Amino acid sequence: MADIFICYSGQGKADAIRIAKALELDDWSVFIDKSNLIGGTEWHTRIFDIELKETKCLVAVVNQETLSGWMKNEIVSFLIYEHERIEKHILPKDDRIIPVYLIKCDRPSILHSYTDVELFEWDDDTSTEQWQNFIKALSQWVERTNNQESDAHPLESKVPEEQLNIDSQQIMSKIINLGGQLRQRIERAEQIHEFRVREKNDAKLITESKRHVDQLKAELDKLKK
Repeated sequence: MADIFICYSGQGKADAIRIAKALELDDWSVFIDKSNLIGGTEWHTRIFDIELKETKCLVAVVNQETLSGWMKNEIVSFLIYEHERIEKHILPKDDRIIPVYLIKCDRPSILHSYTDVELFEWDDDTSTEQWQNFIKALSQWVERTNNQESDAHPLESKVPEEQLNIDSQQIMSKIINLGGQLRQRIERAEQIHEFRVREKNDAKLITESKRHVDQLKAELDKLKK
């Protein structure tokens, strides 16, 4: 999972990718769908159940006055996860959304309360005062990484023998915990689906979110058996 999640409306793809590449070259951990989703990836799960759930900061790239329904969905999902973490005291209450404006425009209502960064006519120069203000904002919640992770495959690591001696009570406890986690995921997925229906999003997005809810419920049913 990446520390920074970049979302954008369709027309902002090229600019969002430029920002993501500049951050990655400066050793920031970044997720952007056009670069981080490979063939065969179950993209809905990767974006909504993994990246948005675990990311430390959401960067909303704005280059038009009206945000796409998809971008709104990502922002709302992030806010739902953030609220849960604040309620559980995992995070302090804070504004971990950074709107980055590439054009002068009215602030969309969903981003109105967040302190923004202006990168008007940004030409990829990371030495400008505008870019450095952006980096300062990110640094409130995120640290750079040297990207020197181990090359070892996770399946190659040896599991201590004592960890293999899990009794039936521990297994049952793990199943119960997993069931609770699945119920939470179902609740979040239903909230996202209800938001899309309420906002009259594209029919394809509504169908996809409904399919995702049904898929999670099927997983829970299997666990009960």
